[in-house]
Amino acid sequence: MKAPVLICGAGIGGLTAGIALRQRGFPVRIFERASQLEPVGAGITVQVNAMRVMRRLGLADDIAAAGAPLATAWIRTWQGRVLRSMDQGMLARKYGEPFVAIHRARLQELLLRAVGDGQVTTGAAAVGVAVEAERAMVTFADGSTEAAPLVVGADGLHSAVRAALFGTEPLRAAEQIAWRGVSPRQLADGDSGGESWGRGARFGFVPISRDDIYWYAAIDAAAAPPPAAEQHAALVDFYRGWHAPIPDLIRATDPGRVLRTELSDRVPTDLWGRGPVTLLGDAAHPMTPNLGQGGCQAIEDAYVLARELARDPSAAGLRCYEAARLGRTRRFVEESWRFGKLSQASNPLLMGVRNLAMRLVPRAAVEASLAWSFGFDPEG
Repeated sequence: MKAPVLICGAGIGGLTAGIALRQRGFPVRIFERASQLEPVGAGITVQVNAMRVMRRLGLADDIAAAGAPLATAWIRTWQGRVLRSMDQGMLARKYGEPFVAIHRARLQELLLRAVGDGQVTTGAAAVGVAVEAERAMVTFADGSTEAAPLVVGADGLHSAVRAALFGTEPLRAAEQIAWRGVSPRQLADGDSGGESWGRGARFGFVPISRDDIYWYAAIDAAAAPPPAAEQHAALVDFYRGWHAPIPDLIRATDPGRVLRTELSDRVPTDLWGRGPVTLLGDAAHPMTPNLGQGGCQAIEDAYVLARELARDPSAAGLRCYEAARLGRTRRFVEESWRFGKLSQASNPLLMGVRNLAMRLVPRAAVEASLAWSFGFDPEG
C-alpha cells in the first residue's frame, strides 16, 4: 500500500489533489476547517490548461455540462467600445479543451462526488504542523492531532500549514477591492461576456449556466464603496454610466449575496515545504484574480503533486513537485499583478496608451502568451 496523504483544506485544489492521488492508489484524508461544505461563492473559470488536467481525471465532460463554455470574449472601454475580441472556440480547437465558466459551488459539488464518500472531515481547522523525521503531526483547533507520512497544506491564503513551516509572512496589498455576484443570464442575452476598463476600475461578466451570469467588479481602494450594507447601492451608483448590461447586472443581484474581497497576493518564494510537508494552491502561491488562473494553477498543482508522488512517494517526491511548479506559478503571480495594475490605470495618458496597446498588440504575441498558458502538459 502506498503512503497515506493528509490534505488540509477541501477547496478546489485540495479536492482535486485528493482525486488525483486516489486515482494513483494513495489513501487520502482531507480535513476542512468549515463545519460543513455549503454551496458558497460565485463564479470561477476553468480555463483550457485546467480542463486538460480535468480530462485526465475524467471530469472534463461533467464540468463542461455543468458550466458554460465560452465561444468569444472581449475587452471593452467602460463606454462599450471594443478594444480586442478573443475567439475562445479557436482555443478549444487548438488545445483540445474548452474554456469553461462555472459556479464555484457546482464545481465543488462535482469534485466532492469524484473524491468519494468519507474522504472529507469537516470542522477540522489545522492550526499547527510539527515536522518529524519521516512524518508530520497536524494539530487541529479542538486539540486533536493526526499524523501522516505525507502532508499537503491546501488551506488557502491564510494557510496555517504555511505559517507553521515558515512563520507569518505579510501579504502584498493590491490596493484594489473586488466584488462578485450572480445575476439572471437573460439580462445579457446575446452577449458572450468579457471585461470592460474604466479609470481605476473594471467590470467583467461571463455566463456560468443556461440561467446565470457571473460578474465581478474591481475598483481602486481609494474610490471603493464601503464594506457595509450600503455597498450594493454604492456599486449601482458607481457603475451607473457604464455600458449595458453592466448596471442591470448589479441591480438584479441580491445585495446579501454580493461578495467583497480586498485583493492581495504574496511575493513568490522558492520554498514551499520541508520534510514530508508541502503546500498547494493559494497556500503556496496566492495570486490576484486578474488572469482568472488562481484555481486553475491549484488544479495543475494537484495533478503534478500526484504525478511526482507516484514516481517517488516520499519527501523527495514533494521536492520534485515543488521544483516542477515554482517557475510556472511565479510567472502567473507576477503577470497577474502587472495586469491588474495596467487594466485599472487611472492616469488619463496611461489609460490612452493602455487602450491603444490592447488594440494594436500583434496577434502573434497574444498567441504566444496563450500557448504558454494553455499548452500545459500535465504529464510533464
